[in-house]
Amino acid sequence: MLSLILIEMIRQKLWKSIEDATAALGFSVPVFTLEHPSDFSLGDYASNVAFVLGNDAKESPKELAEKLVQNIKENCPDDVELVEVAGHGFINFHLTREFFK
Repeated sequence: MLSLILIEMIRQKLWKSIEDATAALGFSVPVFTLEHPSDFSLGDYASNVAFVLGNDAKESPKELAEKLVQNIKENCPDDVELVEVAGHGFINFHLTREFFK
């Protein structure tokens, strides 16, 4: 069973990855969510940051999410196996199986 400390640590790493990617694209960091999707086949965490930025960026959330994901992949925490764009612009994070051991 994972400790709450480990869960909070990975959450903070993911949050920082999103903030860094947002800043790298020249945006102010908005208020966004990072939560567990109800369907875990979609990943261990999901963020709506591209939807929040989409209004100010005058870009579709999906296009913006693709740019964010590209940046996140370059600076991704080791515990992340996959970062992907889902649906119309959600960013999904899949953690490595080793993280759960």
